[in-house]
Amino acid sequence: MSQMHESKMPLSCRYDKKSLTTLYKQNLVSYIVHINLTSTNTLVSVTDIKGNVKLFYSSGQVNLKGKQKTKQPAALINILKRLFLKAKFMQNEPLAIHFKNTRSHYEAFIVKMLKTKFFIKTIRSYNMQPHNGCRPKKIKRF
Repeated sequence: MSQMHESKMPLSCRYDKKSLTTLYKQNLVSYIVHINLTSTNTLVSVTDIKGNVKLFYSSGQVNLKGKQKTKQPAALINILKRLFLKAKFMQNEPLAIHFKNTRSHYEAFIVKMLKTKFFIKTIRSYNMQPHNGCRPKKIKRF
């Protein structure tokens, strides 16, 4: 590996898609934590490299109802606490974290929280929101 790739950037920024799949194939990552924040729910699942689900939590499973499910920090804290209790098998294994539809400050918060318990190898973000958003609807006149 060249000196250029030895920087402090996460692996997802350093490597292209093809080389990331080789990281997974070489068993450098054992489990993948998928964190998906939708407009109505918060979902966290843990899969192995082949895609088999090992753990799955939604905000409804941690007794959150209505708007509590979408208030992201409270829902994520409760789900991650449950994940820490159940995921003893992942403690010494390298992890990859995949974010979907999350804001950057939530990503930093989650990574900081997970770093204390697990060994994080890669971080990827699949944010689907455009930077500018769609054009708003025309205001209806009465």
